[in-house]
Amino acid sequence: MVRRLGDDQVIEINRTGDESYTLQTNISKEESVSKIDKQKVYRGTKKHFTKLFERDVPNKPDLKEVYYDLDTDTEMPLDMYRLSSNDKQSKQDILDGLMELLFLVSEGKIYNIELNPFNFIISTDEKGDKRVKAFYRQDRELSEITDEWLLQVKKVIGYFLVSDTKFSEENYSKLKPKDFYLEMEEGIAEQYLKIMRSTSVDKMASEWFTERVYKQLKGFPTMLRGATKPKNVTSMDLALGLESEVGYTEEVEEEEVEEEVTEPKEKGRGLFSGRKLLLGAIVLATVLVLGLVVAKVLGGTDEVEEKEEEEIVEEKEEDLNVEMVDADLYEGIIKASVQKYGEAAEIFKELDQEVVDNLTEDERVSIYLTYIKEGQYDEALEVREEGEETLVKYLKRKDKIEDVTGIEHDGDIINFEKAAVEENWEQVLELKDKVPDREDRQVNILKAYVYTGELDEAIKYVKDTDEELKGTLEKEYDKYAKQEKVSKKAKKKAKNKIKDI
Repeated sequence: MVRRLGDDQVIEINRTGDESYTLQTNISKEESVSKIDKQKVYRGTKKHFTKLFERDVPNKPDLKEVYYDLDTDTEMPLDMYRLSSNDKQSKQDILDGLMELLFLVSEGKIYNIELNPFNFIISTDEKGDKRVKAFYRQDRELSEITDEWLLQVKKVIGYFLVSDTKFSEENYSKLKPKDFYLEMEEGIAEQYLKIMRSTSVDKMASEWFTERVYKQLKGFPTMLRGATKPKNVTSMDLALGLESEVGYTEEVEEEEVEEEVTEPKEKGRGLFSGRKLLLGAIVLATVLVLGLVVAKVLGGTDEVEEKEEEEIVEEKEEDLNVEMVDADLYEGIIKASVQKYGEAAEIFKELDQEVVDNLTEDERVSIYLTYIKEGQYDEALEVREEGEETLVKYLKRKDKIEDVTGIEHDGDIINFEKAAVEENWEQVLELKDKVPDREDRQVNILKAYVYTGELDEAIKYVKDTDEELKGTLEKEYDKYAKQEKVSKKAKKKAKNKIKDI
């Protein structure tokens, strides 16, 4: 029996009579050369990828067949495994494995993989621990994180979290994340809802993995020499001018890759742990129901004819299956789509509460973005409370972070940033564990320790967080010592402590 799935890269699961499985796909001879070279150079692939073998394709001299024969004692196609896995531990194993793979791809740490449900296997080691591996991959990192890629990530995760046989290769292309969500058990559904609402794989991973495992994955040595982190071109970041910063470039020896091991048993936080549902960030597969073409959002000035406006919105409505039932909401979205944000914001403020309460996720994000563009930050957070982090990121990128002091919204992220701007260092330390870890926040936390006279805590923070902060600590302590008129003797003693880090 042969099952195949995929539009661009078709992958087959070939199941023979003796219950063995072969995964296979066809590639060009040009691709074949790089595949062979890759296997000779990069050894770390065995932890995240199956081996690749090649053979000629009968009657097709320009093609090579890439294949892998599974060891049926320890391996199984993940699509087969999901159908027989109804217990919570199996679902956690699936999510642990997929999340690790997809997160490392999104960080540019490992090769880009095909987001094809037939492209994954589950492997059990001698200890009984399970790991998800990908079969077919490119010989380079992911170049861009797009709305479509993020949607496919959410879709493939959802597919493997349901065991219902009505989901298969026959209807996969027509399915959406919400189709899987509606069929999930309560505990799994709650976790998947967070994934659906996330605007990045990093957000998914940070909420799913324990802090220790998340940091391990962040520090995973890249398998690719000269790799760069994928550029984020999703609609949310582009709409607010928050494209990814310049990627990193790393060199890594093969032995380093071999030594990197994470601990499966401590990966996920648990599908049925009973933790309260965190709202996360709103899903934006193709944000802006409002018919924004991203280039338009970023600053085009030409107006669109009324007929063209209607066509754009109608097309977006059809694509996203959104029902526009309120005339005022419809008008506001039209105004926002041609960058008349002020007029759109005034319309949105007059919406009936019932309309606001029943907004779809995409509509809510559209209004949120409109308010941000107008500098109406409290209104934006009233519509989308979980949008604090994106708002702060926007303000920092625009060199307007001081505006945070005028925001009345009472949230940990806003309050932390407000305290940092106002140099309320005691409050910064009170809130440091309640906000996501970011490099700019690490500097503020370090400054808070210094300016509250907690040098030993500052030194400990540098050691525990990132020793590259040592230089920042030295500079900030010099400023503190001058400001507080610290004696030469005390200053010398403190500086020696810092040098010993």
